[in-house]
Amino acid sequence: MKVLIQNLQNKFRLTPVLKALLKKTAISALTGKKKDPRSQITILVTNDAQIKEFNLLYHATPEATDVLTFDLSESKRTLSADIIISAERAKNNAKVYKTTPDYEIMLYAAHGILHLLGHNDDTARKRQKMNQKAQEIVQKIILAHS
Repeated sequence: MKVLIQNLQNKFRLTPVLKALLKKTAISALTGKKKDPRSQITILVTNDAQIKEFNLLYHATPEATDVLTFDLSESKRTLSADIIISAERAKNNAKVYKTTPDYEIMLYAAHGILHLLGHNDDTARKRQKMNQKAQEIVQKIILAHS
């Protein structure tokens, strides 16, 4: 499994530690799922303006969001996907939820991968369950890193 991290913004620094944690988050979220070793996930960290453009183009929603997920897989066995994360949303939400931008970015990556695995957040109950699962994934990575 290959996880690529690309920084497309300059408002928030992606440290080498955060990049490593993002890779671990992606791999941890996929643990136990039978995927071809040629599978690849690209995590693109962008800003509100860029993610707003993606959201408008692909979802006809003219607003910024925290994370967008695109499954580009051509088969069920080999995963190919892009996860687009807004660093600005992470920074703002970290203040609201009293976390850190790094934590929020990891949380969004886990959330995006859960979408790839078929999880949905189209109802309040499903959203709560999905958020809890994403938090568990991130907590596991943070504890292992400590």
